[in-house]
Amino acid sequence: IVDCWSVARVDALNALTPAVFNGLELFQRFPLFTDADALRAGMLAQGWRTCAIQPLDALSANLFPDAPATPHPQTWVVIEADI
Repeated sequence: IVDCWSVARVDALNALTPAVFNGLELFQRFPLFTDADALRAGMLAQGWRTCAIQPLDALSANLFPDAPATPHPQTWVVIEADI
């Protein structure tokens, strides 16, 4: 079980930091994740037997129903996969 951010989320976070860190990109892109379907297909193509992907907000809503949603919830997902 791991979490990852989409390319859009990484780019948005890096856009907030250049003045502070002299243009250094603190956040690196996960090589497969532009959307959940592409991520799942990429992992299965690399030999993973199963791959379930859920937005982090969907999981946390079950535990903390009153918590505010994160901005752009589809850009932060939790992956459960097995080889």
